Amino acid sequence: DGEGRAWVVTQGGMWRGDAAGKWRKAKGAAGGEIQYLAAAGSGWLAAVRGQGLVWLGKEGEARRTVEGSREKELRDDFRHLLDRGGGGWWCGSKRGLFELREGRLAPVRLPGSAVWPEDPREVGKPMGWVVDFGKDARGRWWAGSARGLLIYEGGQWRQWETEGPRLEDVVSLAVRGAGEIWAVEKGKAGVARVRGRKVERLGVGDDYGSGESLYVRVDQRGWVWRGTENGVYLSDGERVNPEDWLKVNGDRGVVANGFLEDRDGTVWLSDEEGVTRLKPRKEWFGAGSGEPRLTRVWVGGAPRRELPAELPAAPVRLRLEFGKPEDEGLREDPVQYRVGGARAPWRRAREGVVEMDAVMEGDYEIEVRQLGKPG
Repeated sequence: DGEGRAWVVTQGGMWRGDAAGKWRKAKGAAGGEIQYLAAAGSGWLAAVRGQGLVWLGKEGEARRTVEGSREKELRDDFRHLLDRGGGGWWCGSKRGLFELREGRLAPVRLPGSAVWPEDPREVGKPMGWVVDFGKDARGRWWAGSARGLLIYEGGQWRQWETEGPRLEDVVSLAVRGAGEIWAVEKGKAGVARVRGRKVERLGVGDDYGSGESLYVRVDQRGWVWRGTENGVYLSDGERVNPEDWLKVNGDRGVVANGFLEDRDGTVWLSDEEGVTRLKPRKEWFGAGSGEPRLTRVWVGGAPRRELPAELPAAPVRLRLEFGKPEDEGLREDPVQYRVGGARAPWRRAREGVVEMDAVMEGDYEIEVRQLGKPG
């Protein structure tokens, strides 16, 4: 908020964090599930299920409802709110795009879409949803919609035409630099990068092993964060092959659903199990020594400080994790490994994790190398 305090929205209301890392529930939080929350001066603008758009006070108490947002067919459908400056807001919803100005909500005409509810027969039908926004270094607004990418120029929104098959069902976007757009398409793995009129789809066939992508964000370093149904992945924005993405939250296979960057570069990540706070380090994408380091070991499901000199007589599952201890386990490097000497084939361990089933006492030769680096 404007005072630098951290806030988290859950299904149970609004929670305020303090410097000691403790969270307290806001006493005055508005009733109903908050679907989206945006800081607005000394208070908040919230999309609240069953209530539409609601102005909240500093502690989350309801002040007043935005006129026109409580329509039955509209009040549950707001998905993104963005302060566009000058007292105006863009309000993205499943019913299209709306502009909030001087306390009134008005529909915005989009290319190829009706304006809600211009035609009574269209009430209750999707108007071409708009769910995410971004602004590039040239001051142009971008939006993700059911019809792909939209751009705001000359006082109106228009379709951003691209070469070849255009993007469709863009559920999340992020702007990198003067006009490089990163986008997530609904129901697809990977992410798309748009440079000018050219679209490059990266891992849409799930080459990246992360399942469906849910959001994409770009931080102040230009690094690209991709939230998926299997955690959060990170790229420096330049090296974007499958092995170049780092899995930020280790082996936690959880659904990622939120990202926020603080002014000091600290990143907040939310998922179905809670909130993670971390400070990215430039060394994450440095050249490094190229030598993989064994950071964690499990033998038969039990953690060990290091590899045991001997394995049990009965078959067990062996799990080895390779990464950098100074990063506190928040990432693992993609590696390749082989068992049995030079003639054995190299196998890929996408997130720096080597797992072997039914391993028992005996002599083993395991070689590990870090992908993309010598060593």
